[in-house]
Amino acid sequence: MDSYDQLQTDVYYLAGRKRDYTAARDRIEIFAAKAQGTDSGRVTWLRGSVLREEGHLREAMVNFHVAADQLDGDPFLLAACLLDCGALANQTGDLSQAEATATRFFELVATHPEARQLEEVMYGIRGDTCYLRGDTLGAIDWYKQALRKLEDPSVASLPKEQLLCMVGLHWHSLARCYLSLGDLVRARFAIEGVRHCRHPDLLGLAACDECQVCLHIGALVQAEDWLDQAEQNIRNPQNRQYVLLGRIQLAQARGDMAAVGAYRQRLESEHDVILHEIQLQLEELPMKEGVQS
Repeated sequence: MDSYDQLQTDVYYLAGRKRDYTAARDRIEIFAAKAQGTDSGRVTWLRGSVLREEGHLREAMVNFHVAADQLDGDPFLLAACLLDCGALANQTGDLSQAEATATRFFELVATHPEARQLEEVMYGIRGDTCYLRGDTLGAIDWYKQALRKLEDPSVASLPKEQLLCMVGLHWHSLARCYLSLGDLVRARFAIEGVRHCRHPDLLGLAACDECQVCLHIGALVQAEDWLDQAEQNIRNPQNRQYVLLGRIQLAQARGDMAAVGAYRQRLESEHDVILHEIQLQLEELPMKEGVQS
């Protein structure tokens, strides 16, 4: 029988790189049938990961919670699964669940030092929770802690590409914080940190951040150019929501309410769950009457 590690590699390739979710699910179920109940926690977790990649966030969350219960006897794997639970809770707007998951994680890490190398990810998740609650300064502190944690030898020994992606995500989080504060100088500095990663999705997110800078200063043509670049780079279905948000905001700035409505409809039709961060920003958009040329 194939090893679980080989299964995980295959599924991440099929779902994450090729976006062939049916093939990924089939691969999991063939393994599960042969395993006859062994590795049930990790298999359930992997099912949730595919659902998350596909954009079915509610179903993914159910699988993650079941997996966490099944992995209770393995502190390191449980801690890693809790990271997915916390991140997904933020994405769906269940901030109380995100905080409860973080508390469980830190209690686990306090008694199982082998899981401390995962703290950096939870620092980022806690930053997201603060940001979504409106505590932008608290969020900045958590993201900076995460970047400092990446200098720890236990984390710095990770493969270079993986490490760069982790750094890039935290810089993206800092960029959105500074943008929300209107601090465009620090936002641009953070965007350069994202761009340094060179990963396609992160380059796409950096372009979305650049679009937000342009919207702040009224440079609408340049904002559209950045969105076009973002669309070319972003592969993750969830991250495409940021492009659609930018399109909505740009149409709003131009007074083109027909386009605003069309992009909103597209956002709702293409995504099972709209990310909570996107929902919050949509709610802040003022509604205007009519369409300007």
